[in-house]
Amino acid sequence: MGFDLYGMNPKIGEVKRPERPTDAVLYDSQDKGPRDEYFKKLEAYEGANPGSYFRRNVWGWRPLWQFACAIAEDILDDQDEQSGGFNDCHEIEAEKAVALADRLVEAIANGQLDAYLELERRELSEIPLRPCPRCTGSGWEPDSSMEEGEDECVTCNGQGHMPAMATYYRFGVEDVQAFEIFCRESGGFEIC
Repeated sequence: MGFDLYGMNPKIGEVKRPERPTDAVLYDSQDKGPRDEYFKKLEAYEGANPGSYFRRNVWGWRPLWQFACAIAEDILDDQDEQSGGFNDCHEIEAEKAVALADRLVEAIANGQLDAYLELERRELSEIPLRPCPRCTGSGWEPDSSMEEGEDECVTCNGQGHMPAMATYYRFGVEDVQAFEIFCRESGGFEIC
């Protein structure tokens, strides 16, 4: 699962959005050439027009959005903050998007982002490991017909434990920089 953000009025340069083929061409045809060509052109369009589209998987989007909300409490209202965690097509208007972009630049420049990431790293490193849900902490493959000790659990590699789920939610400076550019160029955006 992921989050797709669409610019509502993005700045568009020379590379124009390609015309979308029919669903039959995209999904039903045995000839994958036209489909591959369309997605190649779409990727080029999105790269040349960074305000048109921004995506992150759930593990990267949620902490990025939490950071944005933490530094922009005076820009984003409660509805913006809440809806940013759901795929409900919530809109952030253009003025807020630009103000958020400015705030992200400030957070990078003044060290606020680095301090936030360091605190997050320390907090996550202190979360204890959890028992593996597959082998329930034994380290051995539960579905194996082998004797215990002969077939390690494939989920935890025989360790019997795994990192806490919270440690999977990560973002970094590059994510913030890409999000800042998207916000600035988007003309407002929808979170879907």
